[in-house]
Amino acid sequence: MAVSKSSSGKQENDRDQEYHKKSEPLIPGLPDEIAELCLLHLPYPYQSLARSVCCSWNRTIIDPGFLLSRRSLSLSLPYLFVFAFHNSTARIQWQAFDPRSGRWFILPPMPCPKSVFPPGFACTSIPRQGQLYVLGGMRSDTQTSINTTVVYTTSTNQWSIASPMVTPRSFFAAGNVNGKIIAVGGSGAEYNDSITSVECYDTRKETWEHVAKMRVGLARYDSAVVGSKLYVTEGWTWPFLFSPRGSIYDLENDTWQEMKDGMKEGWTGVSVVVGDRLFVISEYGDCPMKVYVPDRDAWQYVGGDKFPREAMQRPFAVSGVEGRIYVVSSGLNVAIGTPIEGQNAEIQWQAFDPRSGRWFILPPMPCPKSVFPPGFACTSIPRQGQLYVLGGMRSDTQTSINTTVVYTTSTNQWSIASPMVTPRSFFAAGNVNGKIIAVGGSGAEYNDSITSVECYDPRKDTWEHVAKMRVGLARYDSAVVGSKLYVTEGWTWPFLFSPRGSVYDLENDTWQEMKDGMKEGWTGVSVVVGDRLFVISEYGDCPMKVYVPDRDAWQYVGGDKFPREAMQRPFAVSGVEGRIYVVSSGLNVAIGTPIEGQNGEFIAKWEVVAAPMAFHDFSPLSCQVLYA
Repeated sequence: MAVSKSSSGKQENDRDQEYHKKSEPLIPGLPDEIAELCLLHLPYPYQSLARSVCCSWNRTIIDPGFLLSRRSLSLSLPYLFVFAFHNSTARIQWQAFDPRSGRWFILPPMPCPKSVFPPGFACTSIPRQGQLYVLGGMRSDTQTSINTTVVYTTSTNQWSIASPMVTPRSFFAAGNVNGKIIAVGGSGAEYNDSITSVECYDTRKETWEHVAKMRVGLARYDSAVVGSKLYVTEGWTWPFLFSPRGSIYDLENDTWQEMKDGMKEGWTGVSVVVGDRLFVISEYGDCPMKVYVPDRDAWQYVGGDKFPREAMQRPFAVSGVEGRIYVVSSGLNVAIGTPIEGQNAEIQWQAFDPRSGRWFILPPMPCPKSVFPPGFACTSIPRQGQLYVLGGMRSDTQTSINTTVVYTTSTNQWSIASPMVTPRSFFAAGNVNGKIIAVGGSGAEYNDSITSVECYDPRKDTWEHVAKMRVGLARYDSAVVGSKLYVTEGWTWPFLFSPRGSVYDLENDTWQEMKDGMKEGWTGVSVVVGDRLFVISEYGDCPMKVYVPDRDAWQYVGGDKFPREAMQRPFAVSGVEGRIYVVSSGLNVAIGTPIEGQNGEFIAKWEVVAAPMAFHDFSPLSCQVLYA
């Protein structure tokens, strides 16, 4: 009996404590309804941290009704969850980025084997449920794939282990289609065991099951979910060494179909979906962004601001939410883009008077409505007051054009001259002894790289082919020094490969290899003053260098620093009468005067002329000198 009384008393005491806990106010002095509203407004990740304050807070926050209330009041806000690894130690870590405050939060460690190869995982999410899925992966010690399903939940700030996939896999694609997780292909149990199997995870039943196989395994995957379909491609491996492949999975009908040619050919970067529109951030050059146009099965370049390539180093991870695109780069810098659908990009030529600092807008240039502005090449014959705008690319068809458009200062008018023999875009052009040279570029089709060169005689108004380049370059910067045209891809600093460069001699109609020192040090946009070649470097504080032919070396220019704080890339540069003119985004103009000292060393003095606010949204494509 004594034991029974003791037991009964203990149970009664426990009930009293439980009752006391339940009756304990959430926040002393406030009704529980008001206190619960306060907890509902706690932002991520503080709600999960608040659970440890007291039992009543923990009980309230983990109650399913609490989460439903938060959703019904639209209090959940989007965060960017980034899976990153340390380049040296391969240590993996998840971070959450708050787009509103710019703050980062480190997530608890993800449960996984110690020895893993980070790129082997596939990740996807169900945003409105606040759930992040990390699937499969590869053990780095055995090079075998794994089949784990690891889930992070924002409401608890905790990881959990869900049912494993049927098939171990790594280096595969995954996506959320109508609330179900699709895992596609990849490497099987062994690294070289390429598989075509596909499986689907039902989050309610917490089960995986096989669905229709892919028709063919792909070399590497990029994927995107648009509507109720999963698009899978290997197109990100630009430039293509073979014709890319792509497939589309329809979950409703459990079928695969071939991706359209235009979509897979133009999928040249990492993808992101905003609304129902598919974009890619291209993996080449200045990382231009494109949008897919389903009605035409074509990609169209996105105008406006250039992608901030100088601050964003590959590799990229991309996501889209609420009309914005978030690109995370190496070092976890974040570029936030807002795509705006509207009319075609506005192209405008302006004339700047260095003496008064005034700007004059030129008449509209005759060209197709749908053009991608960076595709043009521009040059001039200054003393004749003639500006030449050559070739270009139509943004609606992604085909190059062969037009020659000429502006003349004496008439303030544009005219159409004889077209080039070869349509081309993204190419180099220069004035050599009064003749216009057009070099290489992309041919009729965007990926059709060409080595052909042609020469325009303004007196005869004719183009004719001249000696070809020995090799096509990835992208062009060029300069005319004396009677020779120097063409290089060196502006793509920092070099991912050894840069190439060639020199064209018009008098002898021959090409020769550029000297090693010149091409290795050509790390920016070039300008010629007198007979000296300068570059404004594309990195850091944009130091200026001058080329010393006798030593085949570049020498830094001293004196004033380049006014980087007032000058935002991209730059367009030109030189005249001993001065260098650099035009930046927003059309501010930096005017530099290089001065050569007794020892052959140069110093420079800089001044900045701010542009009118009306030019704030413009970015320069070319800067040419004309006498008027």
